[in-house]
Amino acid sequence: METQMCGRGFSISPSPDPRRAFGLVAQAYTSITAEAFAAFVGHSVEEAVRGVVSQGWQADPNTRMVMPQKPDPPPVSLVPNEQQLARLTDYVAFLEN
Repeated sequence: METQMCGRGFSISPSPDPRRAFGLVAQAYTSITAEAFAAFVGHSVEEAVRGVVSQGWQADPNTRMVMPQKPDPPPVSLVPNEQQLARLTDYVAFLEN
């Protein structure tokens, strides 16, 4: 894999798994330059932009920025109130002893 220099003086090595790279960028960025994203996924700028648009992301040709679509947050498991109260009671009893 070839390491590429980005505009701000840092280098990017292409990700070996482009799908994982898409997910990481979606979690980490609200926007990223098309060039930096293309370097990260190891594709040409045109291929990278086509890929993000097919994933539902936004791409602005004027600013050459892509805006990831945020992934859905994982479901939060809710603990029933009675179970939560029992855990808290056990914890307090442990601290008192």
